[in-house]
Amino acid sequence: LAGSIMDLLGLEPLRHAHMAEDYGAATTALCDGLGISNSIELLPFLRGVLAEVIKQEELANASREAARARKGSAFSSYHGLQEESPSPAGDDALEAAGKRWRRTLRAIFNAEAATALLSDLAMMYRSDDFKRSARSLSARWHGSGKRYAEKMGDIEDLCLREVMGPVLARYGFSADKKGSAELRAVIADLSTANKAIKEKNTEIQRLVLAHFPNLKGDSVAATSTSPEEDEVQDFIEEEIVDQVPMGGENCWRSWGG
Repeated sequence: LAGSIMDLLGLEPLRHAHMAEDYGAATTALCDGLGISNSIELLPFLRGVLAEVIKQEELANASREAARARKGSAFSSYHGLQEESPSPAGDDALEAAGKRWRRTLRAIFNAEAATALLSDLAMMYRSDDFKRSARSLSARWHGSGKRYAEKMGDIEDLCLREVMGPVLARYGFSADKKGSAELRAVIADLSTANKAIKEKNTEIQRLVLAHFPNLKGDSVAATSTSPEEDEVQDFIEEEIVDQVPMGGENCWRSWGG
């Protein structure tokens, strides 16, 4: 019945394009259905639809949260518990607009956006600023008695502060460990179908670790080492990368966040 109605409305080609993930056909179907000759004219329409989808999602989330709050309030009242006062709202309109914008960026985050993000990360991890910070961190380890896992945490904090945080914010994710974990899940999902993204992600993992050739030892090299140096890469591949588990607290394992 639904298919017949869509056919009568002229939406059947759009439904088929959606099921096949054929966005070229979907664009054609939308242009035909809306009487648009130039596909670029779809952008205001699509922008409005995306904004409405995000708005409806926010309303649904708010409704669920309100329902949970009412349930908690009823429980507290029944048991004679004192309810906490709600936190001050602040600039609600500006905060909501910022959240919607970040949500919009995440909604359109695709393989091309992931490739651009990974390229940004690679560029920043190769920068002189990050090299200096990495050498400084390595120097602080000397004689500190820090264990391998503690050094991992130091690298995670450094990467998030100097590289991942700014990049996460630029692409609509929160500039913290939560945003890093969210992005890591997105990249992992995209990597299953996109070999280039998977290879770029692996390259960045090794690039980060190549800045810390003394990660398993307690000596600090007197001079800086290039991330491209074969000896360092061999060390990274054989002695470190294969020993580090995926996920968990070692968020730096994927893009250093």
